[in-house]
Amino acid sequence: LPGAHCVLDVSAAATAAAAAAGMRATNQQLASRQAEVVACVSQELFCSPEIIRQGPMELWQPGSSSWAGAHFVLTRAGFLHWFASIDDVAPLEPPLNLCR
Repeated sequence: LPGAHCVLDVSAAATAAAAAAGMRATNQQLASRQAEVVACVSQELFCSPEIIRQGPMELWQPGSSSWAGAHFVLTRAGFLHWFASIDDVAPLEPPLNLCR
């Protein structure tokens, strides 16, 4: 009955392909939702009462050996966050803890 195994293999492959397509769709939806949430949270950072100072500063770029403009935020907890601009809410690097 080698033919029976072939039918089962095709059926299993079709089931696996359908499951994979469903997972891809779910992954895209979750990634989109997470991006929206991160954008909202980061935008709230710029108007948080925990901010001591914020504004434009220059950030040293070791790869190009040059300075680049960035938007910096200093919080009461002593963390210095930096972003490419006030409109780009993705942090450039992990925050720097100035309280150490």
